[in-house]
Amino acid sequence: MKKTVFVRKDANKKARLEKKWHAPKGIHNKTRLSRKSRQPKVRPGYKSDSSLKNTHRKTGLQIVRVSSKESLEAINPSKQAIIIEGLGRKKKAEIVKIAAEKKITVLGLTPGEYLEETKKFVEEKLKASKDKKKKKAEKEKKAKEDKKKEEKKEEAKQPEKETSPEEKSEEDKKKEEKAEKDKLLTKRQ
Repeated sequence: MKKTVFVRKDANKKARLEKKWHAPKGIHNKTRLSRKSRQPKVRPGYKSDSSLKNTHRKTGLQIVRVSSKESLEAINPSKQAIIIEGLGRKKKAEIVKIAAEKKITVLGLTPGEYLEETKKFVEEKLKASKDKKKKKAEKEKKAKEDKKKEEKKEEAKQPEKETSPEEKSEEDKKKEEKAEKDKLLTKRQ
């Protein structure tokens, strides 16, 4: 038994319209009114045969959704095809590799191309992470060197700031004299 294909009204006449179902909405639309010689309208009466449930239109294989390596063991390659769902690139690539070895049809991608793309992607990612680590190490090394330079500068400045006790006493004397003058000037009688 063949599945009925439902197409949008006038999809064969107008190139801009996609050849997929859209419910007719116009009040004078003949498809909506289910007139004779019009394309079929989606209805419960067109329910597909149970033998066609979960089958791929082009290949006729039964569709099985897979999310782990263990579920591949129960698949019959002559009757079933798989769709990989809910996985990251790494695990998906492992499943595709096993499926290619067992000659299981993978819907939605071509195994050879996908494995090559994934390999390139992983190599680029590893290279980028190595570059990032290298830059981080260089940055830390530079920061340590800068810190050492600053410490050396501070050490070099400290002896200059420290003066002999005689000079200190003169500076202290000047400060004390200035403080006394300020007191006298600000003091009111």
